[in-house]
Amino acid sequence: MSDEIMRELAQLGQYASELQNLVNSAQSKAPQRCGGQDRTQTIEVILGPDGLPELVSVASDWQAYLSSQQISTAVGEAYESAVKERTIRWAGSLERSGWAANLEGPRDHGTAPPADPLWALPATYRRHVEEAAPRALDNLTEEVIGLLDNVDQFVRRPDLTATGTGWNSLQTIVLTLSPAALQSCTVDSQWAADQDGASLTNAFDEALRAARSALSQAVEAPNPAAGLDRLLGEILSVLHHPHRLTES
Repeated sequence: MSDEIMRELAQLGQYASELQNLVNSAQSKAPQRCGGQDRTQTIEVILGPDGLPELVSVASDWQAYLSSQQISTAVGEAYESAVKERTIRWAGSLERSGWAANLEGPRDHGTAPPADPLWALPATYRRHVEEAAPRALDNLTEEVIGLLDNVDQFVRRPDLTATGTGWNSLQTIVLTLSPAALQSCTVDSQWAADQDGASLTNAFDEALRAARSALSQAVEAPNPAAGLDRLLGEILSVLHHPHRLTES
């Protein structure tokens, strides 16, 4: 393999790793907890570190401001308010840290691939990288093309598309979560009309815990694109150590 190709592969590997580091850095600055309320300030939703609701709190005097039919809508308003507040706080944290300055592009560590790499591969793929065996570039390319022919599998990855639905013991509150958001909230208005704030808060807590558990199980389901991480690891291995390529 020519020195020029070696240099380009090394630079591409550096860029991929630094991009991953930028993503990890941004994620590390996300707020640990963030809250929001509906327009009547009767219902509050607290988001956890993953950006999903971990608490729905209903005020003791909720009936003075909301009808039981309005609870679901109010939960949605409080959730959207919490998401907005989380976004603002996260953006502020990134700005204060000077994170955006790192978006100028990969730093130039020289034109020749270093003997000891100056960047670390993403931890997610490190095991696959270490296990990758040398093989010919045309064989690696053929497998990549084969996966691209089945690209529809990637969008069905459980960790991207999974949902989890949970309810309280009476099944009067039903919540559905995805890995990124609160998808839906349904409340039995006839039952809710007779509940105080503490009872509703406890019922929401039951439903949330059940929904989070169901989501966790769904995310861990068999992945139809399980071979993708291995292949990405192997590609990163080549970018990180171009000498692992063998002749066709």
